[in-house]
Amino acid sequence: MLPIQNEIEMDESLESVISKLSAKPHYTKQFSKVFGDTLINEKKIGEALALFLSSMISNNSKYDQHNRGEVELTFNEERGEEIYLGLLCTNCHGGFNFDDQGNRFLNNGLDTEQEMTDFGRELVTNNRNDRGQFKVPSLRNIAVSAPYMHDGRFSTLEEVIDHYASGVKNSASLDGFLRGFEFEISDQDKSNLIEFMNTLTDESFLEDPAFSDPF
Repeated sequence: MLPIQNEIEMDESLESVISKLSAKPHYTKQFSKVFGDTLINEKKIGEALALFLSSMISNNSKYDQHNRGEVELTFNEERGEEIYLGLLCTNCHGGFNFDDQGNRFLNNGLDTEQEMTDFGRELVTNNRNDRGQFKVPSLRNIAVSAPYMHDGRFSTLEEVIDHYASGVKNSASLDGFLRGFEFEISDQDKSNLIEFMNTLTDESFLEDPAFSDPF
């Protein structure tokens, strides 16, 4: 429920949301259908949102189809996967969802201590060790998810790769895996890596009418 109330996200009050939903017959009908009565409150809104979000499963990308033996990856896509694995990108983006298996918040070296303007998780925990740390996102559908990083500073995947190749900046809370982390990558290998990430795009998920505007 926090994004609804956060001043830099939806900047709403729960009282206002409940009032707006209660005034719309479409919603009172739907809440009655699910919960057995027309009363709309914070608990019901939270449960409805949680169940909707948990239904959003992307599992039909070209990469998924390849793993099921339905299609073959191209030479360049397979080369991109080799590069992805060779660079140990799975340290932060692994498993089925290409996300962090430990559900961690990490500092990926965008800024030095002096450059930081957003302290990230530290603002929640008040722990200096959490400065500049943000939740690791999934790479599923990453090719259609620009801009990148918590503040949207990178417009392309090429910029993201360049950051990890030679742009990681040191700070006290920088993730240990990235300390001294850099690599050389040719334009061809960079292109192949991006082609692999494109295989994580799930068109059937993106175009699923269940996730479209209900009105």
